[in-house]
Amino acid sequence: MLAVLTAGLLLVPACNQGALGYPGVFNGSAGSCTYPETGGYVACEDYLGSDYSSQVGQSLCANVTIGTWSGDACSTANALGSCLVAPIGTGDSQTVRYTYYASTDPDSGITADALTAQTACGLLGGTFISQ
Repeated sequence: MLAVLTAGLLLVPACNQGALGYPGVFNGSAGSCTYPETGGYVACEDYLGSDYSSQVGQSLCANVTIGTWSGDACSTANALGSCLVAPIGTGDSQTVRYTYYASTDPDSGITADALTAQTACGLLGGTFISQ
């Protein structure tokens, strides 16, 4: 019995890792919102926290931020990186994840890189994960 308990403890991560590999308990995205290109990148926001349902996410996307709604999670293919943001005082309930993709700004010709995405994440007070 002690061997089984010890083996089980070795499988538990040092911090609570959610289903998406971030601290916290998240079962997945309630949907996502993709924002128009700005500054050489496109951002996609996944609604992860327990305060979000697909209806809430869709309403926020269309009425508050004017993005493009999807019932699916943001793709990680060709992403520059992602940013986990948990607003202070909300626990995990209002956690979102932004995924950044390079896009050439039509006015300036600038295309973002991972450092640009990391800087945008820092401005949001998030934790950046490079892809």
